[in-house]
Amino acid sequence: MNMRHAILVMGLTGLLGGCASNSVTFITKTSLGVDVSSQPAVAQIGYDRFEGYIGPRFDNGAVPPVVASFATNGKLLDREVQQVYATGRAAEIATAAQGTALPPPSLNGPHQVMFFNTGTTLGLKLGFGANSATDAFTLGYKRREISVIPITEGQFPSVLATIQNDVEAASRDKAGLNVTQYFATGLAADAMAGQATVRSLLSRRFEALDQSRSALSILSCVSALPDGDLPRVWKNVRVLGLFKKDDPNLVATLGTKPPAEARALYASYVARDDETDAARSELLRRHREFVCAFAGR
Repeated sequence: MNMRHAILVMGLTGLLGGCASNSVTFITKTSLGVDVSSQPAVAQIGYDRFEGYIGPRFDNGAVPPVVASFATNGKLLDREVQQVYATGRAAEIATAAQGTALPPPSLNGPHQVMFFNTGTTLGLKLGFGANSATDAFTLGYKRREISVIPITEGQFPSVLATIQNDVEAASRDKAGLNVTQYFATGLAADAMAGQATVRSLLSRRFEALDQSRSALSILSCVSALPDGDLPRVWKNVRVLGLFKKDDPNLVATLGTKPPAEARALYASYVARDDETDAARSELLRRHREFVCAFAGR
């Protein structure tokens, strides 16, 4: 059953179930393929996953807890896969939800049907040159998330779905794709949401967004400066230590290049983002303030 068919089946099940259901349907389906060849030197990774829940959502806000996770170690060779699928008490224990101070809500009484699913398709293709350095890179990503959750007496139960992927493409020896994915409902979703690894995903997203906004403003302001003012921009980069982690010699390099090349190199470093580095966000903000004030903006 492919993802589209699975979504259709679960949707029809919900419609046929009407206003109540006494059973839980919990589905996960994963496909992972890795193809590495030496002639030509190409590595391809394909990942496809569907997760879905359809079942009762009680008027007191309770939802039968389920949890699923999928993770890989990111390597092309010696690849490892870890997968968890659990329901009920096992889902609570796996997510440490049984340690909460409040007793679990009762799974009895009036209820309606709740529907929650995600579908993810991810593909990576890398090509390598004669020196094993990456000279071609293609990444495709598609994600669908949907939930239909009845609200009764002000109760809105928890669901949670996350995905994180990290691509390493510097060289053939280090290339790989790491995927981590979580899916949970009810108390299991509450417990997962409180874990540092899950909470950091949201904060990291904000860091990357903040850095991207600063980068756009910086490059817009620098484009308004004449070439003769560029040394003052490079000096501010050095004073702040903005790109020290990326390249400690960058400022010196910028000073030796023609203005057009220096601008292009500088822009490539400004456009980089590191969602794990809050300090970079602050340095970019301070550099933006200087550059844009210098440009009169």
